[in-house]
Order: sequence, then C-alpha cells, then structure tokens
Amino acid sequence: MTIEDNYFGDYLSADPSDPTNKESIQFYTNGSTAPSEGVTIRGNTFSSEDYRQNILIFNELY
Repeated sequence: MTIEDNYFGDYLSADPSDPTNKESIQFYTNGSTAPSEGVTIRGNTFSSEDYRQNILIFNELY
C-alpha cells in the first residue's frame, strides 16, 4: 500500500470538543502481533492547528 502526495488538513469534527480520533493515517492489526508490512508513506503534507498524531502504526503486541 502506498499513501503518497496527499494533503491532510482542514479537519472538521461532528463534535469539536471530542479529543478522540486525531490521527490522519492509522494502521493497526486486529488479533495479530505481526507487523504491518509493505506500507510506504511519502510526499504527504500534514497541516493542523491543534494536537494531532499524523501517523499512527501499531500492532496488538503494544
């Protein structure tokens, strides 16, 4: 999977006071401790005026 040359910004929320789901890109495994493989993220622009985790990648082990 390649995520390339995108703009992530101008975020709108149904509830601006809700601090959850502040990731632009998120990968996680479901029921597996194996890592995500074959993922390329390049050339993207991330813009945010508030706290945000732009890229979050994790598996069930952590």
